[in-house]
Amino acid sequence: MIKKISKLKDTILISFKILIFLMFGVVFTVIAYQNYLFTKFFSINLGTSTSTFGALFLIFNYIYDGFKLGENKISDVVYSLSLSAIISLIFTYFQLCILFHEFLSFWPILIIMIADVALSIVSSILYSYVYDKFFPPKTTIIIYSEKTDLDLILKKVYSRPDKYIVVDKIHIGENLKYIFQKINNIDLIILCDINLEYREKIIERCYKNNIEVYFRPVVSDIIINNASFHQISDTPILTCNYKELTLEQKFFKRIFDIFFALIMLGIAWPIMIITAIIIKLYDGGPVFFTQDRVTIHNKIFKLYKFRSMIVDAEKDGVARLALKNDQRITPVGKIIRMLRIDELPQIINILKGDMSIVGPRPERPELIAQNILDFPAFEYRTKVKAGMTGFAQIKGKYNTPYLDKLMMDLMYIESYSIFLDLKLIFLTIKIIFIPESSEGI
Repeated sequence: MIKKISKLKDTILISFKILIFLMFGVVFTVIAYQNYLFTKFFSINLGTSTSTFGALFLIFNYIYDGFKLGENKISDVVYSLSLSAIISLIFTYFQLCILFHEFLSFWPILIIMIADVALSIVSSILYSYVYDKFFPPKTTIIIYSEKTDLDLILKKVYSRPDKYIVVDKIHIGENLKYIFQKINNIDLIILCDINLEYREKIIERCYKNNIEVYFRPVVSDIIINNASFHQISDTPILTCNYKELTLEQKFFKRIFDIFFALIMLGIAWPIMIITAIIIKLYDGGPVFFTQDRVTIHNKIFKLYKFRSMIVDAEKDGVARLALKNDQRITPVGKIIRMLRIDELPQIINILKGDMSIVGPRPERPELIAQNILDFPAFEYRTKVKAGMTGFAQIKGKYNTPYLDKLMMDLMYIESYSIFLDLKLIFLTIKIIFIPESSEGI
């Protein structure tokens, strides 16, 4: 029965993906043909531009999770589909300009963008309606320990009533026999801070009974997930090594950093000059703000940022993170922090070699020392250079707990590739316009 439901879900999802792709392709082809290609030689150009748009649309939807219909919120899917279409259209517009050797009118592209946003809204709502009809929310049991912030977990789960219905919450102190009786006929089990012995037994029971399991990973889970398979005679084994980037990876990552940093500087310099002038005019204080931060192998460097707080915001010498509605942040600072403009001077740090484009967030030495006391594995983040953007900065928020940030940073380090860096750069474009990602603690 479960296999049949899974096949039905996959069939519906694939059908909608194909339908969405075809609708976006048809809108582009019709409007581009009528406005750009009708009176010109169009047979090759139409095929070339449509193919380019289609390929880019698929690539960016993969990066932005635009096809995670039924899994992500409707607003997230609409945003991802729309952003994928808009970026693809901009690239395709410049391709058309090159094909015709002139700057074409941008109005048809703008019309296509508006039509694509409308298509994104309609298709997302329609799929959500169909999905909810066929696949109701999963009946869920949360199993937790005394370490669990249950209220926080429930807040996050209750924010998705379309996905989960919590039917029970069980403390791990209950005996396993009682837990095994309660999880019969349940769709999903969420394990929160359960010790490895109990977790293994519960997962095995769920595996046997086709029950889905969510659990929060520990450091060893992430390391094992990237382990290599070997054999000693006929005995299977997994190999885990404390590994850093190879010399070849470091070389290409450095070339990658310089290339993108120069492109960013070429694009952003007018914004940087305007920002500097506005900061200076606002209160006459310094434009830039420097601070000690930690990078690879715990090396300390001076990080450059546009000043977003009042002068002497930490004159007492105490290191503290920005708070929600922090009174130290100036009106100008609120805007540049929201749009990440305050971080643009870090391009200089990248060109100097202090940082990478992508990597763990560069933290302050005091916070690093404190976090290592709380979570000794926190020092593993410094196996690579700190980054202007990164997995934890994109998937988490400014106020995400340090332990969760650590897990995401380790996932990045263990899965590193140039292609992952490229994907995370494009994902950074997406989160710039999500205010919650820069929300204070």
